[in-house]
Formats: sequence, C-alpha cells, structure tokens
Amino acid sequence: MRLVFVKVVKYASGQTTKCIISSSHIPFSGFEFLLEKKVKQCLLDPSNTGAGADAFALLGALAASDNGIVQRSISKLTGQGTDQSAEHFLNRIHLLKSLFKVSARILQPKLAISNDNLPAMMFPVDGERPKLVPITLRGHELSNGSVEWTPRLQNIVGHESEVSSMIITKGVGGETLRFPLHIFFRTHFLTDGSRTNASVYGLTHGQANYQWKGPVVALKFTGTRQSAYTNISMSDLPPLVYFMTYLNSRP
Repeated sequence: MRLVFVKVVKYASGQTTKCIISSSHIPFSGFEFLLEKKVKQCLLDPSNTGAGADAFALLGALAASDNGIVQRSISKLTGQGTDQSAEHFLNRIHLLKSLFKVSARILQPKLAISNDNLPAMMFPVDGERPKLVPITLRGHELSNGSVEWTPRLQNIVGHESEVSSMIITKGVGGETLRFPLHIFFRTHFLTDGSRTNASVYGLTHGQANYQWKGPVVALKFTGTRQSAYTNISMSDLPPLVYFMTYLNSRP
C-alpha cells in the first residue's frame, strides 16, 4: 500500500495555503528527507471555487503515479476563504482510501517561530533618566495565521513567570493613544526586596501613588489592535510618566 503524506502550511499573511505533498513507501519518519529530495509544492487559490477539487485531483494523481511526485499550481491569490479551502482540502483526503486504495496521513501544521528586534524604553533602578535598549521579540504563529509577539525581558526585568504588565491607552489629557504603550515590571516589586526605581522616582517627583521598585520596561504597539510592536521613542515618555504617577489600582 502506498503512503501519501500531506502537510498543510498556512502563511502568517493569511494570503495563501501551501500544500506540500509526497508519496513514498518509506517510513513516516523519513518525511523530512522527502521534503528535501522529492517533494513538490502546490499553491491552492483560496478564491477559486475549484480549489478543493484541484487538490483532490492532485492527490489522486499522486497516489497513482510511479515516482510519487506531482505538481500543480494555481495563481491569482486573493487571501479570501483560506480556512475553508484548507478544510475542504483535508476533508477530501479521507476519500483516498476508498478511491485510490492508499493510506493518507496528515501532518499537523508546523507553527513558525521567529525573532525580531526593536528598541524598548527602560527605566533603570539606579539611573536618573530612561534609556532606549534593544530587546528581542519572540513571534509564535497562531492557528489562524496571525503572529503573537512576546518580548524577551529575562535579562532586564526577570523570569517571565515573575513579570507582570499593563497597557496604557490614554494620554496625559485623557485622549486615546493611537499607539498604546505596554509597560512591564516585576509582579511582586512591592514585597520582593526590589530597590526603589530612581528613574521613575525622579520623573514623578516622588509623587507617584505607588513606590515603583525594580526595573521597568515599556514597549509601543503598532496600533489600537495591540497585536504587534513598533519603535518607541522619548516622545512617548509623557503618557508613561503620567500613568506611573496617577495609577490608582495596584499594579
């Protein structure tokens, strides 16, 4: 019995669904080798109502072919209906057993992990003024094709499990910020022995409702959806100082 391996990869942009397929007698563990040596790629147009049928025909030809390699490409990518096409594509696979007498095995989508770097504003414990420092963002691709970005702050604030954050959406005059700010600090800074943050103390003239302790880091969102970050600058300092001065609820 010929084995058909199917891998569905969804791009983060959500514009295309890439289907990588292969047919071989070798064990399932050899799939990565197949990817390098024999696999061709098929781009399914999500806007084409026949995308599922094309995938079906492609798999049928693959199952019946001698060398186990088939290629089919459809252009005109519009980015609409990607989820439906992918689901339709996977549902069609279940018909392979009865029609082509093959065993179909589906690989779970391999979620991409990537890194990016951008500046963050750090309020040092022993410094008088905040400064911009480079930090790394870890990006995790979600099942819906979007990417969730997580700042790596262990070397500045502490371990992820000990770090809390709050989102600032209002400016000094109460106006809504076009680019909300994300502030990170130690979860138990009031009781964990952290030293008073001299930078925050100086900027708030000692009038903050809370005695901020330990390092504090701020990032800037790309927009109100708060789904990604962009470069922060010293011009973003006023709403941060206002927030740390007049915050009423315990951080």
